[in-house]
Amino acid sequence: TQAEKLRSWALVGLILLTVIPNIAYTMIWSIGILWVDERVVLAPPLGSVPPNWFTSIHAFASIAVVPLLLGLWAAQARRGREPGSLAKFGIGAAITGVSALLFVAGELVAGADGKVAAWWAIAGFFGMGTAFMWYWPTLLTVISQSAPPKLNATLVSASYLSFFAGITIMGWVGSFYSEMDRVSFWLIDAAIGFAGALIVWLIHKPLSNRLGVG
Repeated sequence: TQAEKLRSWALVGLILLTVIPNIAYTMIWSIGILWVDERVVLAPPLGSVPPNWFTSIHAFASIAVVPLLLGLWAAQARRGREPGSLAKFGIGAAITGVSALLFVAGELVAGADGKVAAWWAIAGFFGMGTAFMWYWPTLLTVISQSAPPKLNATLVSASYLSFFAGITIMGWVGSFYSEMDRVSFWLIDAAIGFAGALIVWLIHKPLSNRLGVG
């Protein structure tokens, strides 16, 4: 039907919007590890840590925060204050920006040797994993609830193309890493995340109405 077509195009738009937080989030997969190896103190009091170990932090966070988020949303729902699906999406995008700012903060308070304390990197990686659980499951839920039956599986599959696009663009943005100071680079990554949140804030009402979600 015409309504289903409009809803499908709105979902395509939401998938395209997901590219933005995916750029900010996936930056830690490659450039984040380079930054850790170059700038972070890898011998904290608990023992030496290899740079690649940090890749497990965001994965751990995406599991560890699930019960906390479910509890938070359940408590908010009981008070009638649970954010809608697109609001959760926007919050997730904003958290990617905040997480990148933790790297910025680490750089700004670096020690006399110019090295960043490991806790700043751990917090940033953990924050990125938390952000992912705000926006990615929300995207899949919105698609499964709103997509026409004939396109449901297709659009769920198509949503993963946002990772392809996000990683591709992330690679281009990351190519400037060696040419920039580290504060400026992570500020750009933060700005990308906040841009996604801003766009959601600007269009979430008409988009929510089109998709029939809260």
